[in-house]
Amino acid sequence: MGAYTHWFYENRRKKSPILSYVRKIRGKLKRHFSLTNPPTPEQLKQRWLARSEFLLPGLENSKRDTLLPLPARPKVLHLIGSLQSGGAERQLCNCVIGMHKRGYEVTVLLIYPPAAEHGHYVELLHAAGVPIRVAGKQFNPEFETAVNQLPGGEACLASIPHEFRTFCIDVLGELLTQPPDILHTWLDHSNIWGGVAAIFANIPLIVLSTRNVNPSHFPYLNDPYFEVLYSKLAQSPKVRFINNSRAGAEDYANWLGLPESRFSVVLNGVDYQGLARAGEEQIADFREAVGIPGGAAIIAGVFRLSEEKQPLVFLQVIKRLIGRRLPVVAVIAGVGPLEHAVRTFIAENGLDASVFLLGRRSDVATIFSAATLKLLCSRQEGTPNVLLEAQWLGCPVVSTQAGGAADAVADGETGFLVEVGDVDRLEASVTALLEDPALRQRMAEAGPAFIQNRFDSDRMVRETLSIYNLTN
Repeated sequence: MGAYTHWFYENRRKKSPILSYVRKIRGKLKRHFSLTNPPTPEQLKQRWLARSEFLLPGLENSKRDTLLPLPARPKVLHLIGSLQSGGAERQLCNCVIGMHKRGYEVTVLLIYPPAAEHGHYVELLHAAGVPIRVAGKQFNPEFETAVNQLPGGEACLASIPHEFRTFCIDVLGELLTQPPDILHTWLDHSNIWGGVAAIFANIPLIVLSTRNVNPSHFPYLNDPYFEVLYSKLAQSPKVRFINNSRAGAEDYANWLGLPESRFSVVLNGVDYQGLARAGEEQIADFREAVGIPGGAAIIAGVFRLSEEKQPLVFLQVIKRLIGRRLPVVAVIAGVGPLEHAVRTFIAENGLDASVFLLGRRSDVATIFSAATLKLLCSRQEGTPNVLLEAQWLGCPVVSTQAGGAADAVADGETGFLVEVGDVDRLEASVTALLEDPALRQRMAEAGPAFIQNRFDSDRMVRETLSIYNLTN
């Protein structure tokens, strides 16, 4: 809970301490009974349709207030949950650094303080001179006056559903006291929380950036209010949508019943300057530090250890290769909820000497430089940064055609694309690269040019600015 949320609850308690207590107890009872008698998905949707009426005053305001031309150099605020070591977080950094270099006033606003794993990219932004704020870290007294000017005043804050009220109020505090011309949000939770706050604050332009296929494909990430509130936010003429793959844009549009034209596709951008191939000495040091036998080919897996990345499929491929006595090892860089299952599979299949779990790493360039090839077996994807980075560094790739992966690989030229779940084809494609040095070399040489032509970071920035209706 940040400073603006704290102000709201304290103010509420002071004005009506008994009513505040009753509301608190009633909320706990409602949550208890919803856990003991869970509603069906359709019941949840209908409940959220009814509860979404809290947005109506803000939406009516938004529809009445026509879109005005933005300043030549608008203030742009980018909102994301954290700066952890994820693909969307990396793309946000590439985007804001590129805008900053072009002279735009850009700021990154975080939901969570950038400590420990939440601060992976902090130094990158600091080095580029991009300011970072945390929603609700400090209270600005102007918030009280601004809240009274909202439709319904302070009651507007109380109308926000308790499930995400704290996040919305803290973001709203930042938008009311330091209003940007453009709010650009990243990932589903930030899109909803930031989008709701921006509608209430009447921000001139709201860009919601979706980074994968829709969240119904990921039960552990999907909150029941996503579909309803995305649809409500889409009613505002100030809201625009971005996705980073054609497959993702089509999937979100179908899910929400929106025309596909509502989603602009902006492919990811690779920061070439910050991604250089490691030298032979670095590669040798990496192999020695990990304990990789001399002469063994390295298959690199860089992915979150979660269900949609299919780490156990990755291990099935490795098990088959080892069973055929091919001189290979696998390295996996990443953490996640399936780590225990991964370790169990390795132990039960005797792969301890062949599969090395590296945990969370920042030396991805060294891993791809040392690797013979990169393997990705995902069930669902946006546009995987790891495929782009591997090809840029001259590391051929084998990947499933999940989501935006189909956009990210020149099939047969820089790597191979395989149907999701086709373990036989994954094995055959990896084997072809392992056994044919000339093929491997051709793909390694073709990778950098393909990435530079299609996934240039400057192109990504230009296309994003064009969505803002800015031309340079």
